[in-house]
Amino acid sequence: VYLDTDGNGARTSAEPAAVTDANGNYAFGPLLPGTYTVVVVPPAGFAAAPGSPPRLTATVGGGTPVSTGNDFLLVRAGGRVAASVLPVSPAVR
Repeated sequence: VYLDTDGNGARTSAEPAAVTDANGNYAFGPLLPGTYTVVVVPPAGFAAAPGSPPRLTATVGGGTPVSTGNDFLLVRAGGRVAASVLPVSPAVR
């Protein structure tokens, strides 16, 4: 997953990226308060499930340094649900 800070839909080396842990959790930090576009890059053989967009908006604010519940759902080629990437946790650290 990465933060699409320039809004072009393609990851550049200047954009923060994270790898999920075994439970699908990941975090970005430190982040300033604001609104971020988080994009999932499914691994080979996977795709975003129908109805599960490959990009979400997460807001990090002064009193709320963590954004959760912004989930991606991935499916294996052929349509079977394979993995849920949970949650988007951009933390201000």
